Amino acid sequence: MGQLGHDDVARLLGFVGELYEAPDPAAFVHALTEGSRGLIPADIAGYNEVDPVSRTARFVADPPEAVFPGSEEIFAEVMHEHPVVMHHFGTQDGRALLLSDFLSQRQLRELALYRDYYRLLDVRFMLAATWFPPAIGVPIQAIALFRSTGDFTEAERAMLEMLRPHIGRASQVAALRELAARMERAMGASGTSMAVVAADGRILEADAAARTAMSRFDPRGRVDGRVPDRLAALVASPSGVSLALPAGAAHVQSDGLRTVAHVLPEPPDRFLLVFRERRTDPSGETIASLGLSPREAEVLLLVARGLTNPQIGEALFISARTVRKHLENVFAKLGVHTRAGATAAAFRAADPTGTALG
Repeated sequence: MGQLGHDDVARLLGFVGELYEAPDPAAFVHALTEGSRGLIPADIAGYNEVDPVSRTARFVADPPEAVFPGSEEIFAEVMHEHPVVMHHFGTQDGRALLLSDFLSQRQLRELALYRDYYRLLDVRFMLAATWFPPAIGVPIQAIALFRSTGDFTEAERAMLEMLRPHIGRASQVAALRELAARMERAMGASGTSMAVVAADGRILEADAAARTAMSRFDPRGRVDGRVPDRLAALVASPSGVSLALPAGAAHVQSDGLRTVAHVLPEPPDRFLLVFRERRTDPSGETIASLGLSPREAEVLLLVARGLTNPQIGEALFISARTVRKHLENVFAKLGVHTRAGATAAAFRAADPTGTALG
């Protein structure tokens, strides 16, 4: 690569600076696709997440119209013909590569990759690089530059290769910034705890509150050195390390306590499990929202607490027969036929929307 001039160095440093300043993954992707076209002239710059195993693809492009309806599905069907994608995936070597490293123009035009996809974009030349070693179940994250005429030069390849480690680190910084913002919002709420786990489900760090929360997801009610199966399924989800896909969640409810677990990626191979707990016992106020009379609400509240009709009658100074009549009215108003159905309605009224990580 020839010596960079003053203007080239300034543009290069400005681009890298914008990547590192991105507050979240979406801003990082925007800075990457828009800025890379300013450094290396291209008709299209795309951020790609592709998985040759599941044959899925997601694109963000500059200009945006390069991602047209159905484009991701089309590429997913032909990606097995793409020599750069398959090389990056098969060798775990993410170095900057040209499409012409593998195919002549004649060979390219013979492929469905060109006929069904690149021809629609009016492109024939590509330069692409990845920054994390591919892994089974994890999309390849890559930057790809496209031209309709004139192949990319060795100098341009060298520039992208020089940028590649910075792109990878900046993507991690953006993901962690978003994670920190989520954590700040989450930890601002009471009943919140956190654990750090490895991708294989091993617990790396967890305070006592987090271990107690985890135990609620285990049928045995205890936790050893690994997270319970329900939480392991969240950690193992491929979406956990994607810049584009949201984190997963699971919840469990027992003894009037609702526990929600969110898994958040901490690149490259660790995850944060954030737990939030809240009481969901029915109260007179929440039951009153069901449209019951004050006495009916009192009866249902005691039913939800597990009292029998005679016990309810004794508590309210009424007969068991009167309790039964009030329950008949409760069942009719709630559209249920059993004490269990009425109790479930009481608990739903106490926690109508569940708990989410805000």
